[in-house]
Amino acid sequence: MGQKLNVDFFDNMSIKDTKNWFEFKDGGLEVKDFDYKWKDIAMTIGGSHKINQDMNYHILAKIPRKMLEKSSVGAAANSGLEALSKEAGKL
Repeated sequence: MGQKLNVDFFDNMSIKDTKNWFEFKDGGLEVKDFDYKWKDIAMTIGGSHKINQDMNYHILAKIPRKMLEKSSVGAAANSGLEALSKEAGKL
């Protein structure tokens, strides 16, 4: 995730001390969504993995724009927000 977003913030991310609900389903282990906070970033994490090592996890994170300034995602978001702000100023 850190490489894709060009953010070193997630390089050494460690998930500890969580209580998770899970169930065995369709030949794998499904981890129910749970909330987690890593260095002031709120996340919801969940997904599944199977005995053949297939993994399918999702992370919904609220990452401050300032942290994404170096990435193409952040640059595109800032550009779009600036355009919207200019148009709103005209109205």
